[in-house]
Formats: sequence, C-alpha cells, structure tokens
Amino acid sequence: VVLETSLPAELFFRCYRSYIVNVKAIDYVDFTAMEVVLTSGDSIPLSRTARDGMREKLEQERGQNLGT
Repeated sequence: VVLETSLPAELFFRCYRSYIVNVKAIDYVDFTAMEVVLTSGDSIPLSRTARDGMREKLEQERGQNLGT
C-alpha cells in the first residue's frame, strides 16, 4: 500500500491484488478474459472489482469510449 500511494495515480492502476500497472504500458485489456496485456507481451489478471475502474482509467488516458 505504501508503494501504491507513492506512485502518481494518473499513471498507475491496481488491476489485481498483487499487480499495479503503468497505464502507458498497456497494449490492450481483454475484458472478457479479464486480463491486461502489456506492450511487452506479458499479461496480468484483472480483478472483477477493478474492471470498471480500469475501463474508466483507459477512457481518460486514451480518450475513447470502451463501452460497458
């Protein structure tokens, strides 16, 4: 929690209990498979509780509507 509060909230997002992701490093999010795919090719899980927040964060970052 200390690390999370020291990171800029506009650039980082907790997508799962053990994962905080740099929003600029996200290639895409598969909301059906509940995973975040990074530009490195790695994928990390997306929790159900973080899903809506992730959608909002990406819409803010990329300026596009990702639907519900």
